[in-house]
Amino acid sequence: MLATRLPVRDRLCSTLDVTLPWRVAGVRLAMDPGLAILGAYFPSRDRAPAKLAKKEAFIQSFLASLRQLPQSTRDTLIIAGDYNAVSRRHDPPRSGFVPCEYELHDELDRLGFLSGHELVAFPAQPYSWIGRTGRGYLYDYFHVGKALQASLKSCSYLHDLRELRLSDHAAVAVAVA
Repeated sequence: MLATRLPVRDRLCSTLDVTLPWRVAGVRLAMDPGLAILGAYFPSRDRAPAKLAKKEAFIQSFLASLRQLPQSTRDTLIIAGDYNAVSRRHDPPRSGFVPCEYELHDELDRLGFLSGHELVAFPAQPYSWIGRTGRGYLYDYFHVGKALQASLKSCSYLHDLRELRLSDHAAVAVAVA
């Protein structure tokens, strides 16, 4: 879900061809300079072949849709979401992830998107979800397009909702000036 007080110029969802369209919402805001926001909730998975295939197909369709967007839209795009996958740079490294999950992060890098926590130089790897063993994972992200990266002022992981058990994930907030 996306909510804004700013006027919306148009919706991005009509241009995205993903396998699970109810898992994405996107808008281009009516402002200058331009700003587009795309929210995504990637499927979770376990080792069941059907779940893994569903997630891999969604990731591939999501990345293909991003590649189809005009460069000017990608440059002014913020992608926010629960990716249910860690990057290769996760610290400490986490095992059990499959190539398509790492490829999601790798391709976002290649397309010029940088994660908010890396742009603001977090002192340590943040996490947004805690597994049954008590280990932290970074599943929730804001990825920022090239034209907006210098404008990113903050990226915060807010654990209050998780600690109050209103969600099993921390909230993530970014500020762009």
